[in-house]
Amino acid sequence: MIRTNEMSLGRQYFGLAADHDDGWVYVLGGYSTGKGILSDCERFSIKGHNWMPIEHLNVPRINMGSCLVSKKYLYVFGGSDENGILDSIERYNSSLDVWTLLQVKMQSKVTNLFAHAINEDAIIVLGGVKRKTLTFVNPNREAKKEYETESKVHIFKPSKLKWKELKAFPFRKKISNILYNDNGKLFCFIIESNRELP
Repeated sequence: MIRTNEMSLGRQYFGLAADHDDGWVYVLGGYSTGKGILSDCERFSIKGHNWMPIEHLNVPRINMGSCLVSKKYLYVFGGSDENGILDSIERYNSSLDVWTLLQVKMQSKVTNLFAHAINEDAIIVLGGVKRKTLTFVNPNREAKKEYETESKVHIFKPSKLKWKELKAFPFRKKISNILYNDNGKLFCFIIESNRELP
């Protein structure tokens, strides 16, 4: 294990995307205790072991879906800000160091979702949470959180800025992670209860 320099800004709940060919890892938005929800972005050089700031997102956000497409573009989908769940999409041009807020929106407002580029003109967007409810369960104001999960699966076509709906998940579970094997299969790790984990 090699210890590297720390990020310029400590954060959690950020978007993440990797450019394996050119050796970059992108960290997007997130939450910092001192600054709240962030628009700040940076990238890590695997070869140089150093962090470099890049242009900020247009919309500060946490828990977004993010992915790299054709080594030139990064996309972020949805997530949350201080006002609630988002349906906006941003695209980053790595050659120009510019984020563009796209006119097209997601099919619904979703946070904690996953995005993966299947090819240069197909991004699969799936999973996530459409709504969180907070119920106080006793006089001590202890809260119970429950989630309405997103079961729909969509393909986003960057060249046309269009959506196509695929077959939905056969279950309504909160997904903890999704892995794509680059051979047409997605492996979903699900949480059996939709309640907040201890």
